[in-house]
Amino acid sequence: MVTSRPGPGLPDDVPDDHPLRARDVVRALAPWSHAAGTRRLARLELRRLLADVEVGVPLLGLLVAARGALAAGDLARLVGVRPFKVDLLLRGITGRSFVPDSHGQAVVPDPSRAPQVHALGHEDLRQGALHALGDTAEYEHRLHAWADGYRERGWPPDTPSYLLYDYPRMLHTAGDVKRLSDFALDPRRQRALMERAALDSAFAQIELTAELVRRRCPGDLVELTALAASSAVLAERAWAIPADVPVAFALLGQPRRAIDVALVAPLPADKALRLAGVAVVLDKAADGLAGEAAGLAGRWADRARRESSPSNGDEQEAQNATGEAAVALIAVGELRRGRELLDRLGALAEGGQVAGATVVARAARAARSHDPALAEDLLDRAERYAEELAAASLPDPRAAIEAWAAVAGAAEGPRAERMHERIGRYARAFAQRLTGCAVQASAASALGRVRAEEAKEFADRAAGRLEAALRSPDDLLPDDEQDLTLYLFSMLTLVVQGLIDTGSADRARRLVEAVPEKRRTGLFGADTLAGARRALSGGDEPEEPSPSPEALARTARRLAESGEQDKARRRLSQALEALGSSQGTGQLRMVPFEGWLVSLCAALSAIGRPKDGAQLAQTLRNPADQVQALAAAAVSAAKAGRPDDARRLAEKAADQARAPQVTTGAFFEHEVADATSAAAQALAHAGDRERAMVLAGATGPPAHILQQRTLVAVAAGLRCHDPAGAVGLIDRQRERILAVCASHGWDGRLAELAELFAAIGDADTACVNRLHQAAQHAAEQLMQSSTPWREREDLLTVALLHARHEHREALDRLTSLERQWTGGSSWGPPPVALPVVRAALGDTAGAQQLASSYNTYERAEASAAVAGYLAGVPSGIRTVSDSPGTAFTEIFRSFAVAVRPPGVTQSLRAAREFTADALAGDGWHCALGVLAHLEPGAVERVRDIVFVHRGLAPRAPQDR
Repeated sequence: MVTSRPGPGLPDDVPDDHPLRARDVVRALAPWSHAAGTRRLARLELRRLLADVEVGVPLLGLLVAARGALAAGDLARLVGVRPFKVDLLLRGITGRSFVPDSHGQAVVPDPSRAPQVHALGHEDLRQGALHALGDTAEYEHRLHAWADGYRERGWPPDTPSYLLYDYPRMLHTAGDVKRLSDFALDPRRQRALMERAALDSAFAQIELTAELVRRRCPGDLVELTALAASSAVLAERAWAIPADVPVAFALLGQPRRAIDVALVAPLPADKALRLAGVAVVLDKAADGLAGEAAGLAGRWADRARRESSPSNGDEQEAQNATGEAAVALIAVGELRRGRELLDRLGALAEGGQVAGATVVARAARAARSHDPALAEDLLDRAERYAEELAAASLPDPRAAIEAWAAVAGAAEGPRAERMHERIGRYARAFAQRLTGCAVQASAASALGRVRAEEAKEFADRAAGRLEAALRSPDDLLPDDEQDLTLYLFSMLTLVVQGLIDTGSADRARRLVEAVPEKRRTGLFGADTLAGARRALSGGDEPEEPSPSPEALARTARRLAESGEQDKARRRLSQALEALGSSQGTGQLRMVPFEGWLVSLCAALSAIGRPKDGAQLAQTLRNPADQVQALAAAAVSAAKAGRPDDARRLAEKAADQARAPQVTTGAFFEHEVADATSAAAQALAHAGDRERAMVLAGATGPPAHILQQRTLVAVAAGLRCHDPAGAVGLIDRQRERILAVCASHGWDGRLAELAELFAAIGDADTACVNRLHQAAQHAAEQLMQSSTPWREREDLLTVALLHARHEHREALDRLTSLERQWTGGSSWGPPPVALPVVRAALGDTAGAQQLASSYNTYERAEASAAVAGYLAGVPSGIRTVSDSPGTAFTEIFRSFAVAVRPPGVTQSLRAAREFTADALAGDGWHCALGVLAHLEPGAVERVRDIVFVHRGLAPRAPQDR
């Protein structure tokens, strides 16, 4: 038996095949209770270092000041000696009080290759050294100068790991907000971390900085904006991290890194799903962090449910995250909390979705070792859900088979046998359509190990049906012919897997080879054979010259699950290195939302950097977004009093709006109308009425709502150049609204009139008076109606109009409305524009309290709207296809400014407070327009962060 401390490592003369070099032989020992002599030895070693004034004292001072791990080579350069001298002091007898670490030395640390770095082994030792040294300011300054040198060089590839990983913790401990922000939020340093596949470290350092900034300087808009922008830009990279990466880390014995990487996922539902996967893996390894991961999964699933809605299309994702979190919690023994989450899945499961049954079945399997009775109850529930699936008409007819198979896998004895019998009956009775081959293949895979003959029969039937379809597609019925085109990938993959699971791999290969060449490429260029080939290779990824990070991560996970740790580590390193090396290409596999960059282009133009705004606009992936960004920059330039810039940008936006890449290449149809409308608005703000009207007419038919909204927005742009023309447009829109009211009722018309108020502003008193008369008439008609008001926006408009002369009554009416909207009535949640009304009535405290009750995005949206109102900041371009609620919030802010009661002045201090609140939410970019007026330096900071991360040119000269 041989014992050794972690450092120094094995001597060089130990042969390669010696048992001490076998990792499965080495076992870590628990601390010995009789190690009382360690403290005495540590004090002795400290005295030896302190006695060496030339080298020992500086080494000790640097280690005390650093509060992290420094490599011997780095220490040697800082002290001015050869590395051998440092190595002799810190890895010999004296080195026993120091802990070697490999933090940050490799993507996936490999002890055999990673250089050893050193840190003081215990806080007591550090305190003793600090007491003996008296002052470490000299060594702190030396570390700062060292860091400054690498910062000036742009964080080159040879940057020491300490400066990338541990240095921010030193600054945080010292409370040095300025230096911590300068370093942790330096985009070049963040790129250096990403090149080392350490996106989780970059996020952790942002959180470290945010904690200190919000504690020390909560009103610093520049720092708060830089924090938000850094998180947003890094989140774009987080989309590209494969879900298998955190699980692979957990399987490779790095649970903390696994949790950190899982938390990097950009959306709450994604965080919950990945944390749940980590928790289950850690539970199998009996790791103490399993409970932490499962608890975090549950909390993020709760947040995903709170912030989801059917209109956003993310309700299903939140439900899936809730189910996975429930399984993870039950797996780690948190039965009560797990059942709470499962009980929230009723709508998901009973609505006929396969996930409900399979999740409950997996929860039953996880519960068996903790509470067998609970496991049986859950299996009863899962079986009931599976029968509901079989009775429903679902897009995927295999759903019931998957559910029964999940129940069988979690059950024992008669129940499992019953599920297998049910699968067989269902597959035999399924309609004789081509998609039946997928049902029979799924049944073959489900029954392969328990009913071999029956399973083989199903597999042969499925293969025969698909073979015949591929041979003679002209003989197929129209529905089957369409299914062959749309679903060949999934059908082929399932049939091949069914053949393999029933021992017919040769026939599976022949089936793949029989696919005609013209059918080997599916929709959007997808490889039709990819899934089948993967099945034939046993799950191995096919050899590719440059495999994707997703493929490498899947392989790493599979290798780790099979116990091939070294191979898994290499594959995971390759996956992370591939993610890091692709950061400058702009080719993200998951395309994140870039709409916020349109707001940045507008803000850059507002602070006098229209060229930067135009340069950034041209880098957006979606051609329609490019037009929107150019148009937004043009409008900002016009409002800032720079007509030449406004004209140049507007003309460029208009030219691109009619280009083929926009009219035929936009991601969504409505984006063409939005881009055309934005260009029309930009031309109007630049004074080009004729061309603006032509583009407005191209947004849709004359009576279409998109053209009507565009004409109103064009009027808003023309009012400074052609007041008479603007008044004409507004009057025609007012007459149209009144005419519609006569035939279709008055609901929603007050909100439309509010849009006209916002557009004309104070450009023409007579026009404004006509709008007041129309609004008064509409309000009277609504009050006389026998039916209650259906549109909340109408009520808010009336409240604001009455505020001019009936302030107290308007405030009381608003309070009554809030009680209805927050009391769970049929009105739904309070509109985001509501805090603006509060602020307009002089109740900023009430506005702030109300905004804080929204979810994170809407809170930011509402706070930014209030800030814009208080600061008197004009709104930008109108996105005509926005939902009524989103559009009304922006319009209502301008409307509130237009009808501001006499004597009400701007409140910049309150505006800054609301802006700070907005910067704390996911929708922080809603505040960029306000920041351009309140704190232009914050927009400059965002510009620098974004330009570095997107690989754009250095800062352009200031526009003159």
